[in-house]
Amino acid sequence: MTLIEAPISGGFTKGALDHARTLGPLRRVISTSDSWPHIAGLREAVAQGVPLTLLDRNVPLVERLLAAPHISAPDSLARKPVRPRITRIAQAATLGSGDAAMRLIPFHTATGERQMAVYWPKHRLLYTSDLMSVQPSGVWLPQYRDEVAELIARERLDVETVFGMHYAPISWDKVKALPGIVP
Repeated sequence: MTLIEAPISGGFTKGALDHARTLGPLRRVISTSDSWPHIAGLREAVAQGVPLTLLDRNVPLVERLLAAPHISAPDSLARKPVRPRITRIAQAATLGSGDAAMRLIPFHTATGERQMAVYWPKHRLLYTSDLMSVQPSGVWLPQYRDEVAELIARERLDVETVFGMHYAPISWDKVKALPGIVP
């Protein structure tokens, strides 16, 4: 079992970790971005002894987050310090095998430099992290969609469905056909 993101807060992530463990052993938490909604619960994951898998560029920020003392309002990690176990992802890497295989792929693009995608080949499913936002009226900033398309082409991914932190699963073909929304 792998949890993608440790979102919102320590309390929210604690609930997600507790639920995940009802489904099977928890191997890791993957954080795909340095944005607060993605990393806010990493201290709780570390406190519970869950290994982290992070984009290499985000490790220094996360290490500072984990080392923060939290004196005025101690959280689980402040009450019981645990040394984090961190795997750094600098280039595309495959975790697992068979039907459960997933590829972690750094975007390495202008706006996605601190984000990575997660791709499940068996399911032709791509998680785009925080890079792109899809709304019924269109794609927020078409440049972001272009960067997702660039990743798909560069990595030669066979993508049928995409989803992200801020949008539900949707056909990639539909996303490509949506107009761009520019503020």
